[in-house]
Amino acid sequence: MAWPFANVVAPNVDSGWVSPGAAGVNTFGAIPNSPAGTQWPLGFWFCNTTAAAVTVSVKDVNGVAILPVTVIPANTAIPVPVPFMPVTGALQWECSVTSGVNAKYWGYA
Repeated sequence: MAWPFANVVAPNVDSGWVSPGAAGVNTFGAIPNSPAGTQWPLGFWFCNTTAAAVTVSVKDVNGVAILPVTVIPANTAIPVPVPFMPVTGALQWECSVTSGVNAKYWGYA
């Protein structure tokens, strides 16, 4: 496969800092700026500011698990690198709480 980013010098997909639980408890919601076509994630960052452990997970629009249910301990930040894993379709994430978790997704499209 040819290098797909000939005209891109930096990651061009960035969700910004958002709450993955904004759609509701354990409800998958769209990751902001995740394109509908092929994309190459670089990683996710989850920061749990609550006093209890929470869970997060990520899937594509076809229901394929990208990040299975992952526990984030209380008051902990976890980076999840997925360097250049090709994904087709917009991504969605969910969280076991509606607030108290900040998340970011970035990669290439």
